[in-house]
Amino acid sequence: VPWFFMLSGFVLFTAHLRRPKEEGVLEYVMRRSVSIYPLYAFSLLPAIALAKFADKVPSIGVLVAQSFLVQAWWPAWTEH
Repeated sequence: VPWFFMLSGFVLFTAHLRRPKEEGVLEYVMRRSVSIYPLYAFSLLPAIALAKFADKVPSIGVLVAQSFLVQAWWPAWTEH
């Protein structure tokens, strides 16, 4: 995991050096969210269907946390 974070930081930094953008933190987060979240939200649907098929559907609270990308804030709650 540490190597992954180091490599990711290197890739992001070199990409920024090649094409620097004058954008703030909020603009960066919104730009990244628009490109990442739709695929994540779409992938939740088959994941929930598979969980229902396996009769292991998580609680509503866990589903809400997963849909807002905050499930890692309470690992003991979401991982069994």
